[in-house]
Amino acid sequence: MDLYDARVLPQRDRMAFWLDTVCTQILPVSIDPRTDAAPVAAMSCAKVGDMSIRSVVGGDHVYQRNEAEIRAGDPDTLQVGFPLGGSSLLIQDGREAVLSPGDMVVYDSSRPFTLVMEDRFNWQVFLFPKLLLRRPLQELREITSIPIRGDHGINGAPVRTSSSQRPSG
Repeated sequence: MDLYDARVLPQRDRMAFWLDTVCTQILPVSIDPRTDAAPVAAMSCAKVGDMSIRSVVGGDHVYQRNEAEIRAGDPDTLQVGFPLGGSSLLIQDGREAVLSPGDMVVYDSSRPFTLVMEDRFNWQVFLFPKLLLRRPLQELREITSIPIRGDHGINGAPVRTSSSQRPSG
């Protein structure tokens, strides 16, 4: 497991480090730091077969993926996000998913999206290569940015969060 930790850097270097980390370890995006220009952010990265797992903590940021970032690099993944702490909003394909800890949401790396993180956040993200899912693109488009509430079904399992909000591992 690899760990990328902006907290060990001088404040002036943190945002550039964090942007590079997100762009190389998840996918190219732009980041609006809002009130958190020197993020206290970290990410642990693991791989299980073809699936990548990212445990991410950070601050009050807006992550945007537009056509320019898609052209800059598309891992061609379907991503499943599990907020463990903080509130967030995902916008993709004309839908908005307001998310709380314990919820789940799917989004697609090949299409624009906006992910708004409020205050401190803690997410786990699973990246699945779409080629291996063997599902039509239209079918995948129909499931993006629809919140799956944490108090229903299998997603209702207890969520363990850390008060320090550090990636596990």
